[in-house]
Amino acid sequence: MFRSKFIDGSDATEYQRQIAPLIHAVADAVTEEEEVTMPETIYQKHGYSSRDDYRRCMSEEYGVPLRTVHALAELLGPSEDFDGLVTALADYEGASDNGPRPERQHEPLRD
Repeated sequence: MFRSKFIDGSDATEYQRQIAPLIHAVADAVTEEEEVTMPETIYQKHGYSSRDDYRRCMSEEYGVPLRTVHALAELLGPSEDFDGLVTALADYEGASDNGPRPERQHEPLRD
């Protein structure tokens, strides 16, 4: 049977014999560490399970369609979720309290 040799002249069997204890030591150290916990997200700190959960709650709280909340949130970005988005939703809610929005009148396209 043909065995390939490493540059130092050792073969794969010798390499495995030397490296196996190191691999086992690392594996044992990793499993002995305390459970790794993920850092709490900004949404969890405010009592929501995720950004999507936050958006659903904002939709219900402000009476704004969820698709509108998603559109505004994407437009503003995550950094504005607790500031600009809330302001935009309050403005939207206030505008809709004044009755139905007027339909846009579009001019016909001219060539």
